[in-house]
Amino acid sequence: MADRRADVWPFGVVFYEMLTGRRMFSGESISDTLAAVLKADPDWTLLPAEPPTAIRRLRRRCLERDRKRRLAHIGDAHFEA
Repeated sequence: MADRRADVWPFGVVFYEMLTGRRMFSGESISDTLAAVLKADPDWTLLPAEPPTAIRRLRRRCLERDRKRRLAHIGDAHFEA
């Protein structure tokens, strides 16, 4: 079921890609990429070594797979950062 948290995940993906300069998930085909989105964890080692704590917390909360632990609304991002 889609709710307000559905906006948080794409924000987290774009945020990750801005920080790393790379796609968060990739594959040889669209099916491979979709499978990676569902099963793989992002490569956290590609991120800058020492981002501020608030940036790390925001990134993790946006990309949390468990909807209950993800930010409830993208408007809450300013409280994390």
